[in-house]
Amino acid sequence: MNKEEILIKDDEIDLLELFKTLWGYKIIIFLVTFLFVVLGAIYAFVIATPKYEISATFENGYYKTSISNKTPINDKSSIINTLNVKFIDELKNRSDLDFKFNSIKDIEKSNNFRIVILANSNKIGTSKMNEVLNFLEINDQKNIDNYVNNIKKQIEILKNQNLNLESNKNNFEIRINSLKQTIKEFDNQLNSLSKKDDLNSQTHFNKTIDLKNASNLEISAIEKNIMELDSNYFKNQSDILELEKKIEPESIQKAHILSNIVTYENPVKPKKALILLISCFVGLFVSIFGVLVWNAVKNRN
Repeated sequence: MNKEEILIKDDEIDLLELFKTLWGYKIIIFLVTFLFVVLGAIYAFVIATPKYEISATFENGYYKTSISNKTPINDKSSIINTLNVKFIDELKNRSDLDFKFNSIKDIEKSNNFRIVILANSNKIGTSKMNEVLNFLEINDQKNIDNYVNNIKKQIEILKNQNLNLESNKNNFEIRINSLKQTIKEFDNQLNSLSKKDDLNSQTHFNKTIDLKNASNLEISAIEKNIMELDSNYFKNQSDILELEKKIEPESIQKAHILSNIVTYENPVKPKKALILLISCFVGLFVSIFGVLVWNAVKNRN
């Protein structure tokens, strides 16, 4: 028998002796392992506080500027950072709370973000999720108020401009009516002067023609101005309608929860099966280690 075969034979003997030793203490190993499993079960089912997961997907508030275009009321990244500071960083050292904000994360390529809460009950978690919603709505409302007030001021400016345009148009129309009346008088004068052949009447006739032509030119210029006034008026009216549409309720959406708050009937923590498995493994390891140490000390003595 060579040296390698002797070593293999010795290893087989050692393993056999180890198995015999453990088998001799099988009841102790079983009892210790069982004790650890019982302790794990007591912790998992009695001591450990169950934690329920409550989650919700939020859509950031926005202004609807067109059918397909939405402008955020507040920057989404800033909102997420604010929520992380307020509901995670400022509360992370509090041990007396029955809830914990587990994560507040952005959902890329969208206007949405997701919040996950761990709480002692679904009711507590749902309440905290609504607290976040209320915070976001109040935060959005401040900007909405400024936005609406600013647009109302723009509308008021345009309405005042239209009042001035209407006033100017009315003055122009009065001037046109006056010029038309003057032209009628010129026509009467021309009719009378045309029946006279003297030089003075002819000179007066020519001057009257010039005055009539000047009046007609002025009417044409005024009518052009009225057309410009009308164009500006209708443009302002169109702008007013667009601005009014921007502040209609359906064009402004505060931050809100998409669909519903998601809750689960069973708690996510503690993971009872995992705790029992770990307890069994630790108990088995401790009992085997203890038996081997005890047996070694016993043999040495």
